[in-house]
Amino acid sequence: LNYYQNGTQRIGWHSDREEIGRSTPIASISLGCTRKFLIRSKTDGVRDRASIEMTNGSIILMENICQYKYLHSVPKESDVEEGRINLTFRCKEFESSDNAAGELATTEGELNHQKRDHWITQISTKMGALDSTAGSWKAGGARIADNYDGGDDDDDDLEAKVFG
Repeated sequence: LNYYQNGTQRIGWHSDREEIGRSTPIASISLGCTRKFLIRSKTDGVRDRASIEMTNGSIILMENICQYKYLHSVPKESDVEEGRINLTFRCKEFESSDNAAGELATTEGELNHQKRDHWITQISTKMGALDSTAGSWKAGGARIADNYDGGDDDDDDLEAKVFG
């Protein structure tokens, strides 16, 4: 949980701890005022840059590979006077104590992750790298959706299902 009282508060360029799990994503939900979420490559800081407006209720899902390839930040914004809450969710993988090889146990949770990964792969092949009309961006394992209206039309369900 992070609370940004106003635009003077920020978090600098960083990547999250990818050792938490080998295949687990990090989900981040933004509540409150709109703030910029910046992404850039670790290699030179110039390639694969993105600036995403995280509005109230926006969700970003960063696959583990995103932490290896990219840095992200929330910059200062002097014109922002309202607060923002960021909720971050991570899945932790556990090793079985009776597994002498130290490999991950095949649990119901791990099977669910495999199903999710397969489903996300199918969905993401249908998503473009950048679709500004749908409010989605995808590169290096990050996906964002901010326009789900719950309808049965095709304008936003694809992005929302990634997070459902």
